[in-house]
Amino acid sequence: MREPINSIRIESEAAPVDPCSKREEIEPGISGCWRKNTSCIEAVELANLLRALRKVAGHLGENTGRIEYAGMSKANGPAILIEPEMVMGSYPVASAKVDFLVGLVVHEALYNIEWSAHVWKILEPQMDRMSPINRVKFQKIVKTGEDIYLDQRADQSVFGLYTRIAQGEFLEKYRNWLKIGRATVDELIYHWWRGLRHPFPGPLPSQYQPALLTLYDLTSALNALHAEKDGVVSRCEKRARLYIDAWKTLERKVEGLPVCDRQLVWFPGSAGSDDETEGNGKSRVRRPSPMPLQLAREIEERLAADTADLTPLIRSVAGYEDESVVPMSRWDFNIPSHP
Repeated sequence: MREPINSIRIESEAAPVDPCSKREEIEPGISGCWRKNTSCIEAVELANLLRALRKVAGHLGENTGRIEYAGMSKANGPAILIEPEMVMGSYPVASAKVDFLVGLVVHEALYNIEWSAHVWKILEPQMDRMSPINRVKFQKIVKTGEDIYLDQRADQSVFGLYTRIAQGEFLEKYRNWLKIGRATVDELIYHWWRGLRHPFPGPLPSQYQPALLTLYDLTSALNALHAEKDGVVSRCEKRARLYIDAWKTLERKVEGLPVCDRQLVWFPGSAGSDDETEGNGKSRVRRPSPMPLQLAREIEERLAADTADLTPLIRSVAGYEDESVVPMSRWDFNIPSHP
């Protein structure tokens, strides 16, 4: 890829030292093999990174949703929001961070491609008939089941290398959060997900073993769906049925296990306020901190140089507070001219 104009320097006998050459050595990452369009300038680097993440998602297929930093555009529709604190501070962004972001974006993009939100909607009538505590337990199993299913889909290509990195960081944080020494549903979920790649050293607590057998059977059934040629709607219906059937067996096996975190993972999109939910109905703990407004505008302007959306460039000239500015895009439509 070509070097960004802003990062080109003029060589001379008294040329200033390139700050990029003096940055600390970082742990090499997979993305370091292909991501060469980097810069030490904040807006340029963050724009280049976002462009790279969008290209990665483009290789997954359609319906991935927008990918942007929190605090950028307010367009409607599903969006994968990247928290600014995950990338800001040191430039170029370390390859290890980029690897994690690629894994996160791939996972969230597959969530949209595989219509996971539709699975939750199919399960809503079933959840309405559950007691509050069983609804929490069931939702934890469904959420982890969907995470495993999406990771299995990513493992069919090179993208699985990145989702494993993101999964490893998440599981490490989850492990530190757990209250060790006390059997809980949360720890059962941890051993289920972690055990698929890193089996637990030594025997697991006896109260987990019956439930884990059922969960491993569920994992195998989810993996078998990838070989089928059914459409996305059919796959959603089959996954929902697998979760319901698994719960019929698991409900008794996890009856005596307490729950550490009783927050619901999903609730109908009509419930809750905009401060508590995303557009797809998933609950979230907190809203990502927005990127500084001026920096977000600079990134949008740089991205507009090679995208179809010209609106950021127009606003930069007409004024960001000018309400008369309407969305404007490039297009390649043409009509033959007849003499």
